[in-house]
Parts: sequence; structure tokens; C-alpha cells
Amino acid sequence: MDMRQHLVDVAIKAAGSLLVIVPTPPQDKGYSEFVENVRQYNFKEPFNFPNKLPYPK
Repeated sequence: MDMRQHLVDVAIKAAGSLLVIVPTPPQDKGYSEFVENVRQYNFKEPFNFPNKLPYPK
């Protein structure tokens, strides 16, 4: 087997385990409320993530 075919085979095998995440938010009506709750929880214990955005949400 030549190197090119070997690389193709490796790529195909690796793609079998590929998880693709798409940037489309769910269409559920409660999703925006969920997002806002996550933002609020990020500021609280135990996370305490700072808001690094120059403007408030």
C-alpha cells in the first residue's frame, strides 16, 4: 500500500469517530432562558467567571 492510500485510510477511520458541532442554536422556545441562566450561574460559586465583555449583556 502506498503512503497516499494509507493516509486516506487513516483519515476515513478517524472521521468515523468525528463529532460535528454546528453553530445553530436549538429552536426550543426556552433556549434563550436557558442561555441567560447559564450566564448568571457562571458569575456565581463555584465558577466565578468574570465578565470580560466591554458591555453588559
